[in-house]
Amino acid sequence: MRASVGEPLRFHDLRHTHAAMLIAQGEHPKVIQLRLGHSSIQVTLDTYGHLFEGLDQAAAERLDATFARTPADSSRTLGVSKAETLSR
Repeated sequence: MRASVGEPLRFHDLRHTHAAMLIAQGEHPKVIQLRLGHSSIQVTLDTYGHLFEGLDQAAAERLDATFARTPADSSRTLGVSKAETLSR
């Protein structure tokens, strides 16, 4: 960590690294706001918003994967039983 942050290592650096790691792992911004004690989610997004870049692409890929599922997979998502699916 010292190699990436440099000297001197301050508490603020650890706090920023903590937030950056949570963002990289895909944690919800509201959770990050609460963990950091920010007064609003806007403070969190204003401070760390630049680190969320690229997450939109990941969300789009997850959405694409959802639409690429087979009809049987989709029926489970929609609450249709397997017996109903087979009788169609």
